[in-house]
Amino acid sequence: IAKGIMEKRPELARQENENKHTPMHLAAKGNQVDVLTVLLEHDQSLGYLISTDGTPVLCIAASEGHVGVARELLKYCPDAPYCGVEGSTCLHVAVSSSKLGFVKFALESQELRHLINVEDNEGRTPLQLALSTISAQKQDDDKEQAIVAALWSHLNLGLRSNPLKMDRRLLEAAIVGHAAEMRILTSHVPGVLLGTTAKGNTCLHIASIHGHKGFCEVAERLEPSLLAAINSDAETPLLVAVAGGRVSVAFVLLMCCRERNQTETILKQDKHGCNALHHAIRRGHTELALELVEAEPALSHAVNEYGESPMFIAVMRDNKDVFDVLLEIPGSAHVGAFGMNALHAAVRNDNSAIARRIMETRPQLASEENVSQNTPMQLAVLLGKIGVLRVLLEHDRSLGYVLSTDGVPHLCSAAFRGHIDVARELLKYCPDAAYAREHTKFVEFAMGSPQLAALVNVRDSDGETPLHIAVQRCNPKMVAALLLHPHTDVTVLNNYGNPASWRLPADQAKTLNWNEVIMLMLKADPQNATSVLNLYKQVKDKVTQSSRKDIKSLTQTYTGNTSLVAILIATITFAAAFTARRI
Repeated sequence: IAKGIMEKRPELARQENENKHTPMHLAAKGNQVDVLTVLLEHDQSLGYLISTDGTPVLCIAASEGHVGVARELLKYCPDAPYCGVEGSTCLHVAVSSSKLGFVKFALESQELRHLINVEDNEGRTPLQLALSTISAQKQDDDKEQAIVAALWSHLNLGLRSNPLKMDRRLLEAAIVGHAAEMRILTSHVPGVLLGTTAKGNTCLHIASIHGHKGFCEVAERLEPSLLAAINSDAETPLLVAVAGGRVSVAFVLLMCCRERNQTETILKQDKHGCNALHHAIRRGHTELALELVEAEPALSHAVNEYGESPMFIAVMRDNKDVFDVLLEIPGSAHVGAFGMNALHAAVRNDNSAIARRIMETRPQLASEENVSQNTPMQLAVLLGKIGVLRVLLEHDRSLGYVLSTDGVPHLCSAAFRGHIDVARELLKYCPDAAYAREHTKFVEFAMGSPQLAALVNVRDSDGETPLHIAVQRCNPKMVAALLLHPHTDVTVLNNYGNPASWRLPADQAKTLNWNEVIMLMLKADPQNATSVLNLYKQVKDKVTQSSRKDIKSLTQTYTGNTSLVAILIATITFAAAFTARRI
């Protein structure tokens, strides 16, 4: 029945009952080895299940003393989880449950015997736990005494080389790659290969760091559990090899993991959340990266603590070979740092080929914003990436009309950066795209564009036209560009009743730009000469009040400019017939 259910409804194997037990946990608890085998034959990953309350299958087997269950589980999952949420390993559980048979099995098992030195959350090894149990309440229990004896016996096997501290001779052999010396040590000191450095590195870690492939092959054969060992940085030997650029060693360790079905070892992430695939791609090891993906496609799902997926890193490095493979994996992650995604990365590098593939398979990425509220489309506009922009618009023209969260249209961004080619491309696909912003070259382009020329007299929320803003910026080139357009209305007043000329900033009154702008405005609207003269007097009075020291230089600036004076006099005379009004 279990086999039939697994073939038709495999999802049931992961559902928990009210006691937080999956069918796997129930099979382990009931010593139903045959059912357990059926489940594992269909899906080996079930052996790695941890219940909602943090209990792995091995701990269930240990609590019941079911050695057959543990043996079958380790057959399919040699690196199955052995530690519960409270920090107790399956060996601790067996000791506290007085399961002598399981204790002996664990001590003889290659996969579990290292647990004799592992401490629980209270800092107790299995032996210390057993001794405390006896002293507390069960000192006359023969089974408890037998458990202590078994633990002592196993611990004494390595007294000449403390398993918690790596033998100096082994460390030196691992550094230089002397596999023969390692063999001699293992023949005389049982358990010597389980020793670690202060950083938690085993001899396999050390040899991997130094790139000794031969040493690694021998060490792994002598002690397979070393493959899954992690150091204080949560790195396996495979991770150490890949991160250190030891490609040949990484290939060997990967092959060993595959041969021993150590899926979790391959998928392991270090303390920063990076797995072997992250490191391989970042270091540019394309062949190794492809081999890793082939071995475990699930590597593509991992995201490190910086928010980076393997796909994002591949695109950032323009690695299309790896990207193409990752894109085909269902559920592969595409997120990146700073809230970006793989399409943002393609835009950054102006990689049209990758952008096209993403738009064909994951078009939704085009609408995702990064931390700065920029979509890939907005980023393409800001960076002036014409090639990628064209790809996005060819695939979906509506992207040209999408506003960012802060309400900035794409044409605004193009105007802000002065990207005329970008604006031209946008208007090619979206002739009625939203608009705004200012930039001299862009203003010149806009005045020559049929789609944008109509904006010349459009007012903003303050009632100001582009001319008001250009004058406020004190930008004579921009003002001149706007005044050249035949439909520019220089008489428009803003919400405060002021014409464009009155937007000239007083703090720039001494500059040539100020003089040039005011002359341009006088020439364009001579009837407004009185108002301009009032502005001139107002600015002069303001400067006089602020600093008498500047009066002389300010007077020279204006009275010395004969052209300005001549224009003022001429326009005042011309406007004499008009009734002067105060603005």
